Amino acid sequence: MTIRDYLGALIIVCASLSAAYGQETAASSLQEAERALEAALERHDRPAFVAMFAPDAECTLPSVAHGPEAIANLWLPFLIDPGTTLILTATEVVTAQAGDTGTTSGTFAIRGRTPNGIQTIPGGTYSIGWRVIDGRWKISTLGGSGNGARKTPDLGGVGPFRFGMTRGEVSGVVDCRPYTSVAVTGGLECPHYSFDARTMNISFLFAADRLSRIQLWYYEGESSQEARDAVGRVLDFLQRTAGGAVVRSRPGMPVTTDGVMSIMNGTPPAPGRIAQLEISGASCEQSEIWFSRVGRHEHGYLVMLFADPRPGQ
Repeated sequence: MTIRDYLGALIIVCASLSAAYGQETAASSLQEAERALEAALERHDRPAFVAMFAPDAECTLPSVAHGPEAIANLWLPFLIDPGTTLILTATEVVTAQAGDTGTTSGTFAIRGRTPNGIQTIPGGTYSIGWRVIDGRWKISTLGGSGNGARKTPDLGGVGPFRFGMTRGEVSGVVDCRPYTSVAVTGGLECPHYSFDARTMNISFLFAADRLSRIQLWYYEGESSQEARDAVGRVLDFLQRTAGGAVVRSRPGMPVTTDGVMSIMNGTPPAPGRIAQLEISGASCEQSEIWFSRVGRHEHGYLVMLFADPRPGQ
């Protein structure tokens, strides 16, 4: 072998070693990027989450969004609520031979509070496409699939919120955001739900991690007139939806706005107590049970509408 042949062979070997070393380094760096994404979600760190994405990133999980901010808005329940955490578990990290693109994939789960304590519920699988931009790994595509909807009959509910949904399924509904946890009840609430031509707070209660009651806040405040208006809207809703309204604790009582407010504005409740009247829907033909509670306490009024699943459903 001539010196020239020897040097040529040495160059080829060194180049091969360099490429292998570079690929190993890139793979290690991609693993670190994946871990950084997992950490951003566990810390509910929106700025760090947004910084992981390329400017033209596209997401299809759980629906389609384009760009870092839009994707963050789609994933908002997992970025603002410390009681609900999305956990990514990578099972594969692959870096292209060129070292500037790669993919990671694995499974995801949702950890959150339930009436039975903190639980982690398997959610499905995910796949992420990465590319190097200005020396850093950035997410270019994010997709995956859930475990699939349970094949169960419609148990009723309000709008897209159906009885039997898990906490994760409720907080994934885009009709109302942001969702926050309610420590007292172990449930969720959202302040901007559009219902009955109004925007109001909606609350969700769970039993065994399944949605079991929906509460709509028609009014909470000091104004007797605004409370009266809210009672009128609730009675109108029960008339349209449940064939009218009855007060089962007062058989034969004509259920009118004036009648309800007359009871509420009677003897003021003692400090720390609440006077309350429950108004039920007259019909039993709906998938859900509709009823209202109108209350008065020393600081003002409450007018709430509830939906429960029917027993045995």
